[in-house]
Amino acid sequence: MSLLGRSLRGAWQRLAGTLLLACILAPGVALAAADVRILIDVSGSMKENDPANLRVPAMRLMSELLPAGTVAGVWLFAEDATPLIAPAPVDEAWRQRARAELPKIHARGLFTDIERALAAATADWQGPPGERERHVLLLTDGVVDVSKVPQESAASRERILSAQLAQLTASGAHVHAVALSDKVDRELIEALTAGTGGWLERADDAARLQRIFLHMLEQTAPPVTVPLEGNRFDIDKSVSELTLLVFREGDVPVTLTPPGATTAWTADSAPAPVQWRHEAGYDLVTVAQPPPGNWQFTGTSDPDNRAVVVTNLALELARLPASLLASESARLDARMVSGGQHVTRLELLELVAAGYTLAAADGTSTPGQLALDGERAVFSGELGATADAVLAPGVYQVTVTADAGSFKRQAVTRMRIVADPVSVAYSVDPASQAAVEVAVTADASLTRPDTLEGYVSVTDAANLVRVLPLPVASEDGIARVSVAASSAGRHEVAVHAFVTTPGGALRVAPPAQVFELAWTPPVAEPEARAEPEPPPPSGVAWGRFAAYVGGGNAVLALGLGLAWFVFGRTRKPAEAAA
Repeated sequence: MSLLGRSLRGAWQRLAGTLLLACILAPGVALAAADVRILIDVSGSMKENDPANLRVPAMRLMSELLPAGTVAGVWLFAEDATPLIAPAPVDEAWRQRARAELPKIHARGLFTDIERALAAATADWQGPPGERERHVLLLTDGVVDVSKVPQESAASRERILSAQLAQLTASGAHVHAVALSDKVDRELIEALTAGTGGWLERADDAARLQRIFLHMLEQTAPPVTVPLEGNRFDIDKSVSELTLLVFREGDVPVTLTPPGATTAWTADSAPAPVQWRHEAGYDLVTVAQPPPGNWQFTGTSDPDNRAVVVTNLALELARLPASLLASESARLDARMVSGGQHVTRLELLELVAAGYTLAAADGTSTPGQLALDGERAVFSGELGATADAVLAPGVYQVTVTADAGSFKRQAVTRMRIVADPVSVAYSVDPASQAAVEVAVTADASLTRPDTLEGYVSVTDAANLVRVLPLPVASEDGIARVSVAASSAGRHEVAVHAFVTTPGGALRVAPPAQVFELAWTPPVAEPEARAEPEPPPPSGVAWGRFAAYVGGGNAVLALGLGLAWFVFGRTRKPAEAAA
């Protein structure tokens, strides 16, 4: 692009930003539409797993960054569940109560009654959710322990996994969990999170709680943020409040310099309207009516640093699934929101550049662009597997940005890529180039290979579709299908497999593969008397097979299948039998 072209584009972007800012409806309208119930384990084992009581600064971080208007409540639980902060819309009065009550978090409880805690926190969630998404955040370091009688604890655990999980699902609740010990009941929290579409993180030690609570906030009631470029960020005139979160390492001091200033603020020298909280592991700086322009700060450059803003102009993400199989993909949708309303004026949205970054745990990142879908007035793209590549298993941070020249917005979420329990390999006959050999393998450490079944669909250049049943796996555990060419040219081959895992049934459909095949027309033979068709092979349950065909190419994890994969738990096939 020429220098003139870049200048014109920059001018148009600034114009778009000005127009969008001009269309803000009213100051102070809350964007968040979530109801968050937080359960904090205060059993005696926390003396060992959280000796410095870092649950308090972690909760302070979350309480200060919760968007205004979010309904939030906090309970402490051990042998009983005690409301610490009653559920109410977050405002300054709510935050004041949180600051006063959070130091009461302790570690003196005798038991760990998770069933009672979940029941107390969700007692008023009757029927499906309204406009607010429902979220439960459970922090625990142990197992269900309700009395000195083991049978009573076992019965409570069973009720959680049956009736209570069913009630949570029916109410539309998403249960998220923080596991603060390797002694935690993994099977239980995996079932709760995966069964409700929630997020699960393990804290290797309590020092990670602050970061994990930030992640949980972004999965439940995400605040509005502006992107950081190194240790700099831009504030526009629509922002009425700025809260800067900077994680510290060692003794590296944090300073903040507003636009045009020659002297940086510190915790001791910041002017009176500025609230500067120096907590264990992080600094939180709140500035009311921040002047627009470029701000900068000193301190450790950290991927969890955030510049949170109160503004009428936000970037909102559609909820992504918490977990995806490596062979799956998911649509990423982002939309601009002004004054709490979806911006639909395409002449404005067309001048906004939107993109995303997919960052793996090892620090590597992949950028991508989001295209404007004019019919839906959203910026959209695909995350996950493509025909050319799949993502490696692990946790990924998804950071979406919108840049309109005079303002920038950011939204952050996370998703987990889970290894496929079923792998598919293709090979073309090298001599004839007229057939594709398909080999489907179920991982014996993740599934029951003897339950593998399904079908292969083949679409040729004339769009004629054939369906070939997947046979019973051979002794080496591989189910093989030979796909012969039906005409010369393009053949699209797609596998649809169904297998049983310890967590339930799983249906897998990797992306279709395309092959160019040769074909020789068959020699005509004399007509023969029609014979009755043979019965179908015994390796396929045909009632279920018909359901597969009707189901198309959707990939569906049924029941709690994904929960088991999240932590890579291994169990004997006999233990997994339905």
